[in-house]
Amino acid sequence: MMGATMDSQQDSTAKEQPQLVTAAYAIFAAGSLAVFHFVANGEFSAILTMAQMIQCLAFVLLAIKSCSQGSVSGISAKSLALEALAFATRLSSTTWLNGYLPVDASGDYVYQAVDM
Repeated sequence: MMGATMDSQQDSTAKEQPQLVTAAYAIFAAGSLAVFHFVANGEFSAILTMAQMIQCLAFVLLAIKSCSQGSVSGISAKSLALEALAFATRLSSTTWLNGYLPVDASGDYVYQAVDM
C-alpha cells in the first residue's frame, strides 16, 4: 500500500518536471527575444545581457531539478558558493561602475535585474 503511494508521488513529480522545464525554456526564449528586439534594438552588445539570462536559466533549471528530486545530491556546495561570490562581485561592479555593462539600453537596468 505504501509502495503504491510512493510510486504515484514519483509519477506525478516525473510528469511535473518536464512541464516546469518546458515553461522555464519558453519564458527564457520569450524574455530574451523581447529584450533583444525591444530593449536593445538588436544591437550586438545585447549578447552580454543574453549571456546573463542564460546563467539565470541555468540556476532556474538547477532549482527545478533539486526541488523535483527532493534532495540536492550531486550538486557541489563549494561550486555554488563560488558562483555566489562571482555574482556578488560582478553585481557590485555593475551597479556603480560601468565595467561589465552593455552599451545598449539593456545595460541600464535589465542586466542588473537578471544578475540578481
